[in-house]
Amino acid sequence: GSLSPPPLGGQRAATLDAANALTSHDITAVPFTVKLKSHSRLTFDVHRTVRLPCHVSEPVPSHVCVITKPVTRGAYWYWARSAIGHAAEFLFKCWSFLAQAEEEWEKNQLARGRRPAADERPLRLIVDRFGRDGDDGAQGTPFQAQLMAAMRLGWARDLPTSCARMWSVPDRSFYPGWGSLYFARPRHAWALTAAVTRRRLLRGDGWLEGESGPTGRRAGLVAGWLQRGPSLTDDDDLLAEAGNVSGRDYPHSGELLELLRSCRRFRCGAVRVPAPSPIRVASAANFELHDRPLLEQAAEVRRHDLIFTTHGSQSVSLAFVKPCTVAVLLLHKEYLVPQFAQLAMEVGGRALLVHPGGSTHEAVLATLQGVGPSDGRPIELRDASLRRNAADFAQLGPGALLRRVLPLALEARERCLAREDQGGLAIPDDGIPAVGGLSFT
Repeated sequence: GSLSPPPLGGQRAATLDAANALTSHDITAVPFTVKLKSHSRLTFDVHRTVRLPCHVSEPVPSHVCVITKPVTRGAYWYWARSAIGHAAEFLFKCWSFLAQAEEEWEKNQLARGRRPAADERPLRLIVDRFGRDGDDGAQGTPFQAQLMAAMRLGWARDLPTSCARMWSVPDRSFYPGWGSLYFARPRHAWALTAAVTRRRLLRGDGWLEGESGPTGRRAGLVAGWLQRGPSLTDDDDLLAEAGNVSGRDYPHSGELLELLRSCRRFRCGAVRVPAPSPIRVASAANFELHDRPLLEQAAEVRRHDLIFTTHGSQSVSLAFVKPCTVAVLLLHKEYLVPQFAQLAMEVGGRALLVHPGGSTHEAVLATLQGVGPSDGRPIELRDASLRRNAADFAQLGPGALLRRVLPLALEARERCLAREDQGGLAIPDDGIPAVGGLSFT
C-alpha cells in the first residue's frame, strides 16, 4: 500500500509541537496549523436579471453588468482602481454573468436555426452607477485594462433603455463568514482562462489545448513561490511604525525552494517528508507577475502544479491555475481571510491554508473580532493592514513547513486528478466560514 501521512485531526489540521524534531532548516518550534480548504458549496445567482425588449431597429442586444452603491458598500469599488484583488471581485463576477447570458443567447439562436456572425453577438458592457470613478471605473492598472480587453468588456455611462439584459454585482466583505466568491461556475473561469491565454478548451474539465491533462501527474512537480508585487498603499509605512520589517512576505522562501529542489523519494534534503507517494520535483523557483502582460501572467501560473504565496493581490492570478494545482497560502492568525484559497477551489484547483498558532477556531474568532465591523462601527483599516501583514512567518522554519504541507498537497492533488474527492465536495469541512449566504441570496 501507499505511505500515508499520520492522522491530522478531524479537519486534517497539522500542528507543529515539541515532538517534531527540528532540522538545520527550522528556525524554532513556533506552533502553526495547516488546513485543507473545503468547498463552500455556495454560489451566486447569475440568472436574476432584468430584460428589456428589443425594437426592430436593434438587432444586437447588450449584456450589461451593473455596479451600484447598494451592493458595493462604497469603499471596495473605490479600492478597485489600484488593487487588482478588489477589481477582480467585480470583474470576475461580471464575467460569470456574461458567460452565462451568452450561453443562453447562443442556445436560443441555434433553436431558431440562426448562426450569428461575430458582429451580431451581444455587446458586453459594464455600467458604474456608483459614479465615484466616472466612466473609466476600475481601469486603474494595466491588469484591469487587459482583463477587460480579454473579456471584450466595455464601459458605458448610462443604463440602456431597451434591448438589454442587465445584472447587478452582489455584495462582498472580506472577513470569515462574509467572504467573496469570484465565479458562479467553474466553466465560467475556464472560459475566461481560454480567452486570456487565447487557447481552446479541450473538454469540460478545465484543460486547454497543448496540456497533458491528468496523465501529466507522472512527470515531476513544477513548484513555485508566487512573490508579492510592490505595495500601492501606505502599508509599508504602517509596518515600519509598528516595528515590523518583513511584512507579508515569507523570509525563508529561498530555503524552502532549495529544499524542494533537493527532494528525492521521501526526503527533501535533511527533512523526511511522510508523503503519500515518492516525491518528484522537476523545478522550484520564485516567480513574480508584477508588470508582466496578462497573457504571460496566466501562462506562468498555468505552468505550476504547486504554488506557495502569502496574502496579497498577486493571488488573483490563481484564477488561471490548471485543474488540481495546489495553492498554499500563508496567513496571519488574526487575518484568516480565505478568499484566494476559495478562488483556487472555484476554478478546479485545491488549497491549503497555513497560519501561526495551534487553533483555527481561535484564529477565526480573532479575525472576526479584528477585521469584521462591530456594532455598526466601520472597519479600522490601519489595524487591519497591520494584522494582514505582521505575521509570524520569520519564526516558521522551512523544513517544518515543508514536512507538514507537502504530504497534504501531494495527496490533495492526486485525489483531485483521480477525481476521488468529487470535485472538492468530499473534502471535510475546514472550520473556516469562507462565504456567508446573506450576500448571495
